Formats: sequence, C-alpha cells, structure tokens
Amino acid sequence: LSPFGMMFKEAGEALPMMETDVTLFNPNRQEKLILDAKFYREALVSKYGGREKIRRDHLSQILSYVMNQEDRSKPHTLNACGTLVYPTVDEDFDFSYRYKETGHRIFVRTVNLGQPWRKIEERVKEIVKREGRDEW
Repeated sequence: LSPFGMMFKEAGEALPMMETDVTLFNPNRQEKLILDAKFYREALVSKYGGREKIRRDHLSQILSYVMNQEDRSKPHTLNACGTLVYPTVDEDFDFSYRYKETGHRIFVRTVNLGQPWRKIEERVKEIVKREGRDEW
C-alpha cells in the first residue's frame, strides 16, 4: 500500500492525465513545441501591489508538460519547449525563460483578440515561428 492507502496501480489510475492544448513536432529538427492556451482577464498578476508577474501555477504547469513528456529513447522529447498563450485586448508581450535545471525554453506570449481575424492569425503564426521553428 502507498502512504495514501491505495495500491500503487490504483493511485496511478486516480491521477489525471496530462493533456496539452497543442503539441507540434518538427521531424527535421527533432524538436517539440507544447502550447498551453489560457483564458484569463489578466495574464500578469501582482501581490500586495508589487511588480506584476506571470502566474506561478501556469509556469509550473507548462514546465510540467515539457518535463513529463521526456523519454530518453526519443531524442525529440529532450528538445521540447513550452509556450503559454494568453488573450489580450490591449498590447502583446513576449517573455522568454530558460529553466536553469534542464535548459528547457519556456515562452509566454499574448494574442490580441480585439483585432481583425487576419491579424490574429498572423500573430498565432508569429508565435510558432518566433522560436525560429517555421517548419512545424
């Protein structure tokens, strides 16, 4: 029995599956891009009037997606990066991070939904291409 009173098999069955919103694979570069779309009024939050920051739980989630899909027998899973995509009606922003422990790249992007459809489409394509991966 596990410390939670369930057999390990049963405990595993009780855990939710990690399902990404979008996963793109580039066979030429042996890389994977994981996109997680969020729908929050504010992408950035501040505590106690402090500096605005990306939501910690969202960064943890995209990092979990990137790290938990790794399989040492499949090289493309070791070169994965993750992108959080937020809607906005004001201005776009682009943040880039490199996770120190593993070197994985994490990006935070916005799409302005107050624009004509063509502009929205261009922005989504730009988000994918921005990482230099226009062959997805």
